[in-house]
Amino acid sequence: MRRMNRRGGKMPNCKRASESFERKEMKYRLSAGQLAALLTLVREHLKPTEFADSTITSVYYDTPTFELIERSLEKPLYKEKLRLRVYGDSFEASMRAFVELKKKYKGIVYKRRMAMSLQAALAYLSGTSFQDACAQHPLQDSEDAPSLANARSMQIAREVDFFMQRHASLAPSMLIACERLSFADEASGLRITFDARIRALPFPLGPAACAKYDAACLARAASTLRAMGVTQVGQSVIGPGEAIMEVKCQAGLPFWLVDALSELGAYQQSFSKYGTAYLNMLAQQRVACERRQSLPNALHEPIRVIWPQAVLERTQQLPVQERMLHHA
Repeated sequence: MRRMNRRGGKMPNCKRASESFERKEMKYRLSAGQLAALLTLVREHLKPTEFADSTITSVYYDTPTFELIERSLEKPLYKEKLRLRVYGDSFEASMRAFVELKKKYKGIVYKRRMAMSLQAALAYLSGTSFQDACAQHPLQDSEDAPSLANARSMQIAREVDFFMQRHASLAPSMLIACERLSFADEASGLRITFDARIRALPFPLGPAACAKYDAACLARAASTLRAMGVTQVGQSVIGPGEAIMEVKCQAGLPFWLVDALSELGAYQQSFSKYGTAYLNMLAQQRVACERRQSLPNALHEPIRVIWPQAVLERTQQLPVQERMLHHA
């Protein structure tokens, strides 16, 4: 997939300081052949969105015991997640970032998000009030500054505040980046995205970890992700050539898409970038622990542990093969 809009450019949906979505989302894990065929077809029926070809980088927040992702993997009727998202693979304090609260109930996704500077977003997620964070670290684009305190933004901020109060000690848990192609039909509201080269990097979690992360720290993590393939701390979430297609709509799928999915043998399935990355992280840590235990005592070497303590405890209970195959 082509790399564009990586640094210094505008970002999708940049005209609104806050947005709310309510829609159905269906996911399909595609092989390279299925991806090529569907891309050709989608380009015939839908138009690329503005800045459609871009890198999306997200920081997922969780508790020290990974309460949120553990609950999500149990497939409950209702689940929610909190993340910080930027468009591009760089992290600069003054750049535009989005704080997003995503909820899912009975298959319907409800997403709330607010735009602010990255420095303001990090301060807000560390405990500073929304209004104070935006006032202390305003966006450089002056025409958006007055809209940050509008009624919609304040309502979304109250929802995020309530979420953070219910889940104590939230901190950055996982950094996930992907290359996205995005297409839409404005008339019907149909939106289709293709995410490729999905890669992840875990953050150490701790009760006070949130305050330790700033734009420079996230920039170093993003640099590690860009070096994927030569580093052992980053990990690919899907196989080479694969992509995750997400179909987002408020009504049924068009016949041309239904027919194509059937002919290609592409079927809807549950897939979570964060969930898959988390399970891969647990599996890798357990493999490393088992390998170390299999070595003679004289050959034991210290292992560079980058995983949170909660992960080390969790790996002792993980049936690796069963869970990896289930989420493959």
